[in-house]
Amino acid sequence: MKAISLLSVLLLCCSAMANPIEEIIVYPCDDMYTDPTSGGNPEDQLWVADDGLENHYGRAMLKFDLTEYMGAQLLGATLWVYRFYGCSGGNTVAGVYEILEAWEEDTWPETEHIDHGMLAWSDHVFSTNGWHEIDVYELVQEWLNNSIPNLGLVIRGNNGTKLTKLYSCECDNSEYRPYLSLAIPETGVRDDVNLPDEFNIRIHPNPFNASSSINFTLPQNSFVNIDIYNLTGKSVLTLYEGVMQAGSHKLYWDASKAPSGVYFCRFKIGEKELTKKLSLIR
Repeated sequence: MKAISLLSVLLLCCSAMANPIEEIIVYPCDDMYTDPTSGGNPEDQLWVADDGLENHYGRAMLKFDLTEYMGAQLLGATLWVYRFYGCSGGNTVAGVYEILEAWEEDTWPETEHIDHGMLAWSDHVFSTNGWHEIDVYELVQEWLNNSIPNLGLVIRGNNGTKLTKLYSCECDNSEYRPYLSLAIPETGVRDDVNLPDEFNIRIHPNPFNASSSINFTLPQNSFVNIDIYNLTGKSVLTLYEGVMQAGSHKLYWDASKAPSGVYFCRFKIGEKELTKKLSLIR
């Protein structure tokens, strides 16, 4: 994960100490790949492909034990996988789907694809070797809300996509093993904390590719902190700190020099807090 330089904003502001956000790393309790045409799968690898011409139909399956985090309100969730091989003839374009059947790595048949949902919770293109980060925030939050059962996820290549090989949790080198990164506020910053009814927030555009405006209304004069964090919980900048008058306000975040990814805007109005997700897409 690379450090991010301070970003410019179209508002004079003072820097502030951010509330700490804990990054939790969870390694798979099970991971494997399946391929109906395979004659045997190396357990230290996960294959993703759907190339009928080369008889590659690999799907990567991963499962994480998140029992102790049930009910938590996340600020982000990222699946990190290390790609060490890809077909030179093209990229692997894949989707992430929730698994619908109970399974274990030791007993699931290697030649049988598992049943999964039809909605891709995330899309990803494997175009280079090295680490790849896949945003799985919405899926993981549904698991922790107990809205859908946590039976794991499958990375499935789109029709005609080329082969990609990823390291699994059995990889001898622990530095390349896949993992799930959860961003959880240590001080209880939650999306479900109620601010006054008159306090309205609108971020537009979102997703965005250069800058976004943050529009909000205060019901009364208030001391306000508005901060931007990256997915690891690192404070990127403070948009505003100080007293604001009641009424409508607009701030601008110029993210033209920031890398694409998921960010979070934390509002602290008096003793109340609220966090909003932003997606920067190049």
